[in-house]
Amino acid sequence: MNIPIAATAMITPVGLRSAQVCASVRCGVTRFAQLPWKDKKYKPIVMAGIPDGCLPPLNTITEVIPRKNSVLRMLRIFGALRNELALIHPEQKIPLVIGLAASARVTEENQDVFLKHMAAMAGIDMDPRYSSLIAKGRASGILAVMEAMRLLESGRARAVLAGGCDTYKDIELLGALDSEARLKSKANRDGFIPGEGAGLLLLSDDSKSSLHITAAAAGFEPGHIYSPEPYLGQGLFETFKTLFEKARWDKKVETVYSSMNGESYWVKESGVAGIRLANHFSQDHRCEHPADCYGDLGAAAGPVMAGLAASGLHNGHIKGPALVYASSDHGERAALIIEKIKA
Repeated sequence: MNIPIAATAMITPVGLRSAQVCASVRCGVTRFAQLPWKDKKYKPIVMAGIPDGCLPPLNTITEVIPRKNSVLRMLRIFGALRNELALIHPEQKIPLVIGLAASARVTEENQDVFLKHMAAMAGIDMDPRYSSLIAKGRASGILAVMEAMRLLESGRARAVLAGGCDTYKDIELLGALDSEARLKSKANRDGFIPGEGAGLLLLSDDSKSSLHITAAAAGFEPGHIYSPEPYLGQGLFETFKTLFEKARWDKKVETVYSSMNGESYWVKESGVAGIRLANHFSQDHRCEHPADCYGDLGAAAGPVMAGLAASGLHNGHIKGPALVYASSDHGERAALIIEKIKA
């Protein structure tokens, strides 16, 4: 497995293009603000958001898709990638594989319409034959990249746009998280700051890029946040174990990009995997969790971190190999290894 990353496109609360996102995260820029909505203690909810003025208006939507505010906002966020995508994606039709939040309510009946609107908003000439949506939460973006890799390896496509898009800016969703005491506030330190954004990777067989995904793996945590089963951190451990078996090299990971968002829950699985597979990690490896800058990006977290890793490796800001992983609330786990390969 050796899939070139030809280009990236990103938008987050700390940047409207890939270069700006990468520079902002390197500098530790944060963009958190109070929403007009209040939590159960009648305090403003804090979120990392993209200014409304930076998002394009919706195209006319006539077909039936979930009319939730978060879904419509996701279309606007995805549409904000249009200018950057115009510079990087091939002119011919291209498959689009996108990860979304589980709450997006994607079904077999509305998936094609949803994809059609996403492609139209972003100006993508989409090949509908191999395009798909994966709505499994925070790990979805990396699961989408893995599906794109399968398309390339099988020869069904020569290039694929894959990634994730998500937003927490929905009063019902934030209200549910607040009722579960998951939002970070002065009264609740063990919570997270919600965010929003989108990230895409252009994977292409024809690319001369030195940046490659050299391994990918997925797993499942039975003891996830909403499960009554004991939480042992087994899901991420098994995912990493499979990842290293697929990599088939004796190198050590130098940089880890994690979807940890500030909730203490996520520390345990990272510790279990790190201890049990310590021989695969450099003794002084770095662990990056950029949610500190732009909040929890949900399904966009993995692709955005993959873009950060690719930029860091290309510019020599980080050492490789880099491991990127994302963990969903409902158990899905997914990880990639990205390397800079000399010609």
